[in-house]
Amino acid sequence: MFKKISSVIDNTTMYKFVMYCLIGLAGYSMLLSVFGITGFDLLSTILSLSAILGSGLFLNKIISLYLKIPVNQDSQIITSLILFLLYSPSNKPTELILLLGISMISVLSKYLFTVNKTHIFNPAAIAALISGSIFQYPATWWVGSEYMLPAVILAAILILRKQRKYIFSGLFLLVSITILYINYSQYYPDILNFIYEIATTWPLIFFVSVMVTEPFTLPGHKIHSYIYAVIVAVISTSPFKIYMFGTTPELALIIGNILSFIWEPRARYVLTFTNKNQLSDEIYEFEFKPDIPVKFQAGQYIELTMPHENPDNRGERRFFTISASPSDQNVSFGIRIPKNSSTFKKNLLKIQNGNTLWAQQLKGNFTLNDHNKKYVFIAGGIGITPYISMFRYLLSKSKKIDAKLYYVVSRENDLVYQDTLCSVEKNLNIPVKKIITKKLTKSIIINDSPDYMERIYYISGPNPMVNYYLDLLHNIGIKKTNIRTDFFNGA
Repeated sequence: MFKKISSVIDNTTMYKFVMYCLIGLAGYSMLLSVFGITGFDLLSTILSLSAILGSGLFLNKIISLYLKIPVNQDSQIITSLILFLLYSPSNKPTELILLLGISMISVLSKYLFTVNKTHIFNPAAIAALISGSIFQYPATWWVGSEYMLPAVILAAILILRKQRKYIFSGLFLLVSITILYINYSQYYPDILNFIYEIATTWPLIFFVSVMVTEPFTLPGHKIHSYIYAVIVAVISTSPFKIYMFGTTPELALIIGNILSFIWEPRARYVLTFTNKNQLSDEIYEFEFKPDIPVKFQAGQYIELTMPHENPDNRGERRFFTISASPSDQNVSFGIRIPKNSSTFKKNLLKIQNGNTLWAQQLKGNFTLNDHNKKYVFIAGGIGITPYISMFRYLLSKSKKIDAKLYYVVSRENDLVYQDTLCSVEKNLNIPVKKIITKKLTKSIIINDSPDYMERIYYISGPNPMVNYYLDLLHNIGIKKTNIRTDFFNGA
């Protein structure tokens, strides 16, 4: 049962999955309204959602046609659903007009508040901040209510499982609850009563799982993300009033967005297709020329956007690891495209010279930051790509490191980048052990490396493979702090 749920989660893109969870929350709220539990009648919820969703999708489409740029409909639906859950539903014409305007502000924010062709703020948060501070129509955050709590908790668990942000969200909740306890505990008879009141009157769970962890505005570097979580938690729960601004989740998130952009400036790139190289019957390397240089670290990944007809659950936006060296002018991606692959990959296979894709959200901590340490690299199938980027960079700079590579594949035909790996063995003195149709074992690691306890282990590949070798390394006594992982979800 749990394996099936995990499979569905892993094989659905982040945006699609969050969208489905929010649709579930909206549907749950409407069901409750039928029985009079929410305090909002069904007509109000339908009219409010229609006003927000319809105006947002319409304006987003008009702007995209005018500017001739691809837009992600799923992303706009997510923003609209968030706004629906923030603003109390209404059937009053004046309030419906306000909701329509707030939705339009969220769309416009993605095109007005931009740097390097990429937006800075969470669209729902900036729209809520503007409506509350300027138009005096604040978000009520009714999603953080007692009757919505069961569905919100379920959605949060699923979304955080998808993002693997349990530590991040736990830190946010710990800081938030601590600050609220310091300020308000005297009003509650005991700690359990306090926690219950916080859970049913503050939108902390929804806020952290849906908005604070939003990938686009969240810092990619792990330490930066933890600082981000603390700052947003402190601002959103500390009582203050400065001019027209006071304690609100949306203000806290906007301040966090600004800090995130300062720490890690983002850009949106136009990638022009230049070459495709078939590495095996299912694996290809695609090369693109960016309109501006892509400054990345070897081992990082980036999101590609390719609009196409009738996209499946994998969507029009996909993350892929860059296989090129940071010293190269062009960027390339090693991608496995099986027969039953996603519509995205099937359309990518048909790409022609001169066609363009959009790229943004350069992220990833699966990088080499210290060339003086000793490493063991474990690659499963197409999980070889981040190592290829690292090796190409090391070869271009004639830098040597103490490392070993275990390349694990289910069939010999899946062994790719053979020329690069031969150069790695010859010029970098890094031994490459190819393991075909079987698994890397504890005895192989121990026998190959007498100093195996001192090494840093990198694991890259499909989820089941990564989890298997995580357990293997833990069983032989490797510390968690000496293990880095990189996951690849679905096809």
